[in-house]
Amino acid sequence: MTLIDWIQANSTVIMAIATVILVLVTGFYAWQTMSLSRLTKKQADASVKMAEEAEKSIGEAIRPMIHIRVTFGDSSGVTRNAKSKNNIDEMYAKFKNIGRGPALHPEINIRHPYFKREGPLGETVLEVDGEVTMSLRRSDSGARPEESFEVTAKYQNMYGKWFRSRLTQDEHGQHHIEYKELESKKHDS
Repeated sequence: MTLIDWIQANSTVIMAIATVILVLVTGFYAWQTMSLSRLTKKQADASVKMAEEAEKSIGEAIRPMIHIRVTFGDSSGVTRNAKSKNNIDEMYAKFKNIGRGPALHPEINIRHPYFKREGPLGETVLEVDGEVTMSLRRSDSGARPEESFEVTAKYQNMYGKWFRSRLTQDEHGQHHIEYKELESKKHDS
């Protein structure tokens, strides 16, 4: 019996063996492809996480932060601190960027029983260490500096994220300040 005769006699067995080998090779390649796919997904997830951390790190490194300071004055021009018991007729508010990046489009809201102001700060960009001081005068006298009040500044960083600085004073003249990143300009909680 020649080789050709043997192949012809056993062709069904040879085809079955070749099919099994082909199925095993295809299964091996499918398993390898799935393993590479998982590895690639893990690497992609790690890259995304690193990019997010880098963006957050850069954002923190150039984050603006407006510090708010308030004093009061009376008709004689004398500045009073928050615990003074004298009547006041002028409020002085200082907004200083103590952060590491410019504060863009700053807007303020002053809510005091006798002094009110809402709108743009006056500067469209408050550079690092830059400051704006404003005074608000009331027409009638009799305000007391220990009144509770709130002064808020909202502003953006260079990437369009919104931040808020809020200075509050309780009825005892104690100041509290907080700095917060907002989800949007309107989000104020």
